[in-house]
Parts: sequence; structure tokens; C-alpha cells
Amino acid sequence: MIIHDSSKRMGIYIFGSSYLSYDSVKGYFDAEGLMTGPEGVSVELSDDITTVEPGFFERFPLLQDLEIPDSVKDLGLTESSKEFLKKRRVLLRGSFDSPAEKLAKELGLSFCHAGFELGRAGDYYEHGSYIVTLYLDTGGKPRIHQASFSQGSSAGHSFGTDEDLYLPRDFYWEYTPEKIADLCWGACYSAICKNQKLQSFLNKARKRRGFFIDYSRRPDPKKKAQADLK
Repeated sequence: MIIHDSSKRMGIYIFGSSYLSYDSVKGYFDAEGLMTGPEGVSVELSDDITTVEPGFFERFPLLQDLEIPDSVKDLGLTESSKEFLKKRRVLLRGSFDSPAEKLAKELGLSFCHAGFELGRAGDYYEHGSYIVTLYLDTGGKPRIHQASFSQGSSAGHSFGTDEDLYLPRDFYWEYTPEKIADLCWGACYSAICKNQKLQSFLNKARKRRGFFIDYSRRPDPKKKAQADLK
């Protein structure tokens, strides 16, 4: 199991094994002291993780932000774990209709759609590769991050380039994949226009009237229907 600082926001990114257990990461936390930060801890799970050890998240006393990929089939959530997430009012991130959003609905927590790759092009070993990513957050403007990499270089160094483009917070109402692609590097234009995940995100964001949803303020449809029958 490998951990490093998350590139999306202040926190940690865990990847390297399909089964996530506390023992597999304990040594890292003991050395780095990242289990209890003064402003809380953000945890992002990679899409190679499918199963989480029961009680794992309770090991983070100040957990504030948890990104769950669609690959996770078993979060190892006990009743105690659910109460912990609710007490901490943990922000859950993931795709629309994903385990993350379903859990947010169940526990009455806030949900924010996770950032995702819009497109990539080029060859790292030839003339360089180009990657365009959409980042979303609960506050501030959504942003498109563009980065180029070539052999022997990295973004932010002499042979690499990166830049951020900021979008209106309600961009999903009027923007199409083509309009977004027009803002980005031409090398990624075709990939962005054909990105089905982007089109699905825009459609579902319009239906939800946003990408950040506080489910503590939205009644559960099932519970509302049962209440209406009484």
C-alpha cells in the first residue's frame, strides 16, 4: 500500500492494493503524523481499491473529507463507522449515483462530485503528453487544470507546463463538451468532445442543480414517501 500527498487538495492519496487495511498504512502514519491534522484530514482512495477493512475510517480522528471511487464494493462500514462519519459531518466525494453519493443520502451528509480527467493526448517519450483535468470543490470556482509532461521534465519545471482555467460555478447549465474543449489545449480537443463521463456529469449536474449537494437538507425520497402514506 502506497500513500502520498493528494494532488487535488491538502490530504493523502492511498493506492497500491485492492484490500485496504489499517496495518498496511500504520507505519506511514506513525512516521508522518498525518492522522490528526489541525484542520482535519482529507483521504482519497484510488480506483484499484475494492474492499476496505471494517473500522478503517475511524482511525482518522479528524477525518473531514473522503473520496470514494466507483471501484469500491465494500467500504467495511459498521454502525459505529456510520455514526463516526455522521458525527464528523464528513464530506463525501465521488461520481453521481456512486457508492459515495448513495452513502451521503443514507447518512444525511454533504456530497461533492469528484474531479476527473477530461482528456489526454500525445506521447510522453516522443513530443510530450498533455492531460486536462476538471477539479470541483464546495467553495470557489471549478477549475480546469492543464499539464504537459515530457521525458526528463515535469509540470512546473523548464520542460513542463501547467496552468489553471477557472469556470463559472454554474457552468454546467450552458457549457457543452465542445465549449469546454474550446477553452483547452487543441491537442486534447477531440478527447474532451468524446468524453462520455463529461457529458454524463453535465446532464446529471443540471438535474441536481449543482455538483455539491447537502443531503442533510434534502429529505430521503423513500422516507418522504413512507411519511406521505401515514
